[in-house]
Amino acid sequence: MNDSRLSKLKLFLHIYGWLSLVLFGVLMIGFIVQPASWNVGGRWHWLIWDSVTDHVAPMLIAVYVVWSIYIIRAARNPIANKTFLEFTVWANVAHGIAMVPHALMAPQYYGKFATDIPWVFLPAIAWIALRPSLKQENA
Repeated sequence: MNDSRLSKLKLFLHIYGWLSLVLFGVLMIGFIVQPASWNVGGRWHWLIWDSVTDHVAPMLIAVYVVWSIYIIRAARNPIANKTFLEFTVWANVAHGIAMVPHALMAPQYYGKFATDIPWVFLPAIAWIALRPSLKQENA
């Protein structure tokens, strides 16, 4: 991998990690505060998958908050963190694939094809385009 690709990967990971941290941090606060507008039928319900009182989403969001912090840390040296980044890519691809049928089953979640689903596929796209070559890894 040339230095340009490595620099672009580092930049992507920093931006994606920080944006994810902000996004999931705000969502976590929303689940703590539980605004009525986020609940089923509310104006901002499209932000979440289920009821704002549901217990599964905050647990998943907590994992994504921690994951975001580790993505930011991995951005410093992507080659040394290759296994973690590959896990991140495949876990997000699996999560995205699992979201597709659920979004298709409920018209109120069609918007997820423009929000959540592309967001979890972004690391895979960046990794395919910018991942370290074997030559770079062994250097």
